[in-house]
Amino acid sequence: MKLQFIFVIVAIFISAVNANAQLSPTFKNVNYDDQYMGVEGFILGRTCYSLRATRLNLNCNPAFMAGEVENKLNFNLNLDNNVTEVSGYINELQDHESESIINRILDNPKPLVAYDLATSWWQYDWWAVAVTPARLAVASAVTNPAYPIVSSHVSFQREVSMRGGVFVAEDLNFKIGANLRYVQNNQFRDEFALLDVISGTRKINVVENNIVYFEPAMTYSWHSAWESHVSLVLTHLRLYESDRSVPDVARPEIGYSTSPEYLNKKLRTSIHYTARPDVTRIGDRFRFGGIYEFSDLLSFSFSLAGDEYGLGVTGRYDSVVLGLGTKSELFNLNGSDVGRVTTTLFQAGLTF
Repeated sequence: MKLQFIFVIVAIFISAVNANAQLSPTFKNVNYDDQYMGVEGFILGRTCYSLRATRLNLNCNPAFMAGEVENKLNFNLNLDNNVTEVSGYINELQDHESESIINRILDNPKPLVAYDLATSWWQYDWWAVAVTPARLAVASAVTNPAYPIVSSHVSFQREVSMRGGVFVAEDLNFKIGANLRYVQNNQFRDEFALLDVISGTRKINVVENNIVYFEPAMTYSWHSAWESHVSLVLTHLRLYESDRSVPDVARPEIGYSTSPEYLNKKLRTSIHYTARPDVTRIGDRFRFGGIYEFSDLLSFSFSLAGDEYGLGVTGRYDSVVLGLGTKSELFNLNGSDVGRVTTTLFQAGLTF
């Protein structure tokens, strides 16, 4: 009966995706829209929705928070190797300076990916509150030199969120949760011919949007030596948006994770599937990732997905948390490979 219920939820999650709503432009492997909070989430990408987080991080899947006994306050600053090149976007987005954004992209036409943010959260047992005063996400490229095509996703966000998880009745194997997020988003996102903008036949504007997301989640575990879990999360489900001109779709995230008996169960791995309609090849929707915890003070994270791979380490000394991770992604734009991008992220924070 429980498995039937789970399959019904899977069907509902998948049917919630509007296959006709396309995200334009489509950066297939570039995970610029993940709400990670540190190196661990940056490396895992969407796989973090199907893995229980380490004690130095906040669970992406709120259902995993059910039954946790935690009381911690964290502050994190995450900067990547491209921060000096992209920091100017913040003022340009807030001032709606579309022309300056286009010029900045043209000054650096090679494929570029950047993730930078400052965030904090407080977790008390099964629930948590997070505040992100600044998140900058960039993915851009200029292709076809003879007739330049500019593809861009540049956004600056501020976010407040609350998440939590509980057991279903008295079944300790079945957990549900939800994440409620309010996001202020200034975004410049489109694909256009440069000559159309120069001639005035095409005008690209910065869109300012206030969005409320509700993201339900669940996990179900089996009594087994490998501690298997199946996980479901529906991300980017909009309850409210002030501007409906920016296309987006809800995204079901489905995963199966295990903790093998060997290595003292410190290794957790997951096979993850994302049902994004803009990723048209089924094989590209699968990801494999994992976490290896040496102790509560040190952990490694890794991921592998088609043309993407990454490795990171996060450690704690007293109240100081440091992390370093690198990820290599094949920049695939609307079905065509335009180059490989390697991004390195440095994390520095405090935990109490």
